[in-house]
Amino acid sequence: MTTGSKPAAPSVPPGAKSAHGEEAFSLPRVLALLEQRNLVPAAHAEAIRAGARARQQALTQQARTSADGSDSGYVSPLEVIVSFRLPSRNPRREFMDEAELGAAFGDAAGVAFTRIDPLKLDARTLASIVSKPFARKHLLVPVRLDGRRLTVAMVNPFDRGTINNLEHATGYLVEPVLGLRAEILKTINEIFAFERSIQKAERMRSAALDLGNLEQLVDIRGDAELDSTDHHVVRAVDLLLQYAFEQRASDIHIEPKRERAVVRLRIDGRLHNTHSIPKQVFPGFVSRIKIMARLDIAEKRRPQDGRIKSAYQDSEIELRVSTVPVAFGEKVVIRIFDPTILLQDVGALGFTPEQRPVYERLLKRPHGIILVTG
Repeated sequence: MTTGSKPAAPSVPPGAKSAHGEEAFSLPRVLALLEQRNLVPAAHAEAIRAGARARQQALTQQARTSADGSDSGYVSPLEVIVSFRLPSRNPRREFMDEAELGAAFGDAAGVAFTRIDPLKLDARTLASIVSKPFARKHLLVPVRLDGRRLTVAMVNPFDRGTINNLEHATGYLVEPVLGLRAEILKTINEIFAFERSIQKAERMRSAALDLGNLEQLVDIRGDAELDSTDHHVVRAVDLLLQYAFEQRASDIHIEPKRERAVVRLRIDGRLHNTHSIPKQVFPGFVSRIKIMARLDIAEKRRPQDGRIKSAYQDSEIELRVSTVPVAFGEKVVIRIFDPTILLQDVGALGFTPEQRPVYERLLKRPHGIILVTG
């Protein structure tokens, strides 16, 4: 997680409403502050005021009917302002996006703005703090726990009612920071959903080993594993693959350790620790992947190789699956062949408007060499 400024509790003026901090975070108030800081030109500010009501109603309806899983129809003033396509101060883009506006507003209003980096979240700890329905309803996600201080990214960090409820329910001192709706919902739907599925599967396995029921002593599988067809395990595997696709990972490494299995994703050539799987759930997790790859789930002492074909965002993705026996079980490596990553448009390479024509001119030369170094 990276922050644009030092975290500070946003000040709420007397009389501010608590449901969504309407007065503290109203569009007129936000727009006036941005106009005072010369972040929004006066001519654009007048156009926004004239069309704000209709635009906000359209965005609210869109939020209520979207497939992102949000249970809230709340739309922040920043989302409304961004929809008017203001000119960006960044030379690499034509219009201001929500991240640029959020950072500028956070600096002007004295509230920290954060971009959520899922690779730096302690997802297992943070997912146990709030429920998924609560997070989706109030558009928030915990991003850091430091002692008794809990940093929470919120679409509306001025919502004192939700902050007070969260403090009362968790016992932590909540530090609200401004976050982006898309990143918050993505974190809830991918990282937190995976951890919830793993936790439910782990609880099921613990309940299955309740020695208070003598009938369960006939379990003949020794160090018994959770069934690979259990819906929590199936969902966890699907969520892990979806998360890897979203992060544009090239490889997934799942390696068992003494107490837990570690999941690492290779992104831009580097391996990142992203998830962990309890040892009771891990065998069922591996069996599910082996079933998908048409491998022999009973064979655990020899390496195996298989393939999975999947569809993601209208494109077909091929997965190469390899399993290798190691000290504490079977290690699984999944290689992701995504055609959208292998074949990129020149415009997606990050060139500035000045650099791109130079690069394209060099490509048209009949001979020569271009060195890509880093």
